[in-house]
Formats: sequence, structure tokens, C-alpha cells
Amino acid sequence: MKVCLLNDSFPPVIDGVVNVMMNYANYLQSDFDSEVVVGTPRYPDADYSQYPYPVVAYPSLDTASVTNGYRTGVPFAEEEMARLDALPDTVNPQQLLFGINQGAIFDDIRIRHAEEISELNLDGYAVGGLAVGETHEEMYHVLDQVVPHLPKEKPTYLMGVGTPANILEGVERGVDFFDCVYPSRNGRHGHV
Repeated sequence: MKVCLLNDSFPPVIDGVVNVMMNYANYLQSDFDSEVVVGTPRYPDADYSQYPYPVVAYPSLDTASVTNGYRTGVPFAEEEMARLDALPDTVNPQQLLFGINQGAIFDDIRIRHAEEISELNLDGYAVGGLAVGETHEEMYHVLDQVVPHLPKEKPTYLMGVGTPANILEGVERGVDFFDCVYPSRNGRHGHV
């Protein structure tokens, strides 16, 4: 089986992301005998030669044409949910489990994925893979397309977005909460 893993920050623009991606790729390769390719937005000066998997850097890509419409996240989410439910105890039994909508800026992929993860009856739903190079208008368009397909009775989380203008635009489109590195990054670099 060929699997294309899509990640918005590979190589590790954000610390630790590469480790998660590598672990996931190793898992797919060893447990499912998969041939793994990592797809990522193109980053200036990035060196992809150090990774043991082919890395396809793209400005934007319609992943449905590459993966024949198959997304690995939903089947793995179902398996992971069953595994978590079978555990007798967890570190934090009140921890919430969110589904993360992905699909770059492609309406059809985003909508189909939103509908698929909505069927999982999770605690909440996140919109991920935005704020990584597309324009604010493209991000708002994705929210306009995706949020109506997520359960209205569950919280909606926009990942990695947090300028005041982005927050107001997101709330207007039905987003309930956000996270962003701006405050800590600005503090860490002495910009405040």
C-alpha cells in the first residue's frame, strides 16, 4: 500500500513535528508494509535529503488525485478510538478527543473529510492545516466551506491561528476557540 502523509510543517518548522511524522511513517511502514511519501508545503532553504522517506515539497496539491481519494486519518481515528475505549484507565480520563479536518485549500477534500470525521461522534472538531502559507482570504473561504459540515452542538477549534483579526473572522464563521504561538514566540524573542 502506498501512503502519502501530508503535514503542514515538515521539516520541523515547529519543534517536535518531525518526530511525530517520522513515528507515524515508521508505524505505517512496519505494521502495514506501506510505502510512505511525505507531502509538505515548500519551505525556503529546507533540506529534505536527510529524511528516510521521499519528501514531495509543493506549493499546493490536490491530494485526492495522488491518494485516489483515500485519507489515512479516518480509519486510524476509528482504530485509535476503539483502542482508547478499551483501556482500563488513562492519565486523564476527562481528556477530550477532537477530529482534525485537513485538505489544504480544496473545498471538495475539506468537505468530504469534515463529513467523515463528523460521523465519529468526537468531543469536538478542529480545522487544521491553515495559516501555513495561504492567504487570509483563502483561510476564511475554507472556514466558510468546512464549518457548516461540522456538528453545531460540538466545539469547533481553529488550530494555530490567533491574530486579533483572524479570531474575529473565525468567530464570525462559527469557530469557538483558537491557539497561536504569537504570544510566546514574541516573548521568547523579546518583541514585547
